Amino acid sequence: MGVVSIYQLAANNQEVPGCPQAPNLNINHNSVVNHIISENCTTPLGLEDLRIEDSQLTAQSHYESLSIGGGKSVDTEPKCARLNKKNCAWCAPRGKRQYLQVELRRNFIITGIATQGFEALSDYYVKKYKVSHSRNGHTWSIFPEVMTGNHDGKSVVSHTFIRPVYARYIRVYPMAYRYRICMRMELYGCSNSSSALSTTPAPPTQSAANNATPENVPPTTRTTAASSTEKPIASSALSTTPSSTTLSGASNETPKNVRPTTRTTAASSTEKPMISHSASGKLN
Repeated sequence: MGVVSIYQLAANNQEVPGCPQAPNLNINHNSVVNHIISENCTTPLGLEDLRIEDSQLTAQSHYESLSIGGGKSVDTEPKCARLNKKNCAWCAPRGKRQYLQVELRRNFIITGIATQGFEALSDYYVKKYKVSHSRNGHTWSIFPEVMTGNHDGKSVVSHTFIRPVYARYIRVYPMAYRYRICMRMELYGCSNSSSALSTTPAPPTQSAANNATPENVPPTTRTTAASSTEKPIASSALSTTPSSTTLSGASNETPKNVRPTTRTTAASSTEKPMISHSASGKLN
């Protein structure tokens, strides 16, 4: 269903039955997206069922392959970051600016996220992460809170966003992990047929007090090997305020049998803190 029909009419300055005409109506799209959402706007957006294509998944970097024992290895490219995908997951070496990006090709109302680790020689999974979103791939807004991830390589942990976001791009930043950064995921939400929503410009620039930005990620290619002392990624790498604290608790046990990788990089961007709140609770 998406957004209620009265909004679709009003956003196009069309007459709303039973309501006086407002020719100069100025719709606050962020407010509408936050507060006028259908209860059915929790549909999987297409990672698991392949409606989202491989080319729409990118990452800062990934391992070339990952050993699962018996002389076998599995793919760890971003295209493997699909919920419940067998013998495949996005896995990346330790790094302050690691991220997984989903490009939806048009704006969607995004209401939740689900994550899953990976079972190989051991359970590899992300324990904590942050999420950011963008409408244009250049200006980013980041949830201030750190989200709770997984506790094993198989189970699924879901979060519903307290305030849904309207975006075309989503990035997930691993903050702490067990053994390796490995993740499979799904996004939830709904599309909207209203041309007013699909052509909405990005929100106005926030005040200077809220304009702290994480480091830009320039396009680059380099070869990286697995670290023998991988540790939790400090939250300061994605800090949106000077008071951000360092995360702790991820294992630094040394994984083995990982071949070098060639980094793949998405377009650089400047991220800005978001206005809405973070996700919490289980996806309905």
